[in-house]
Amino acid sequence: TQAKEKVVEVPHTLIREVVEEVPQVQVVEYITQTHQTSIQQAKKEVPKVNIQYVEKVVRSGPAPTMQEPRHPGPPPPMEPAQGNLGTWQQQQQQQQQQQQQQQQ
Repeated sequence: TQAKEKVVEVPHTLIREVVEEVPQVQVVEYITQTHQTSIQQAKKEVPKVNIQYVEKVVRSGPAPTMQEPRHPGPPPPMEPAQGNLGTWQQQQQQQQQQQQQQQQ
């Protein structure tokens, strides 16, 4: 058997598509906001300042000398510096010796 090709025409209906314009409606709300200024007046009281100048005469005595201490009492202890522990100890010993000599 051999295959034979045969063309058979079949009746067919054609569909034709056409573009039509359809009216469309779009609803839009337009809102405008405006700023309305309002002014409130408030009373603010500011005190009035009266400056009264008074002349004051201050008399000073002689200036203290280096031998007179301004504050009586022993000087505050010195704190050691981080790198000079030996010199701090020497200063403490000298101060203790001076205090012992003053007491005798």
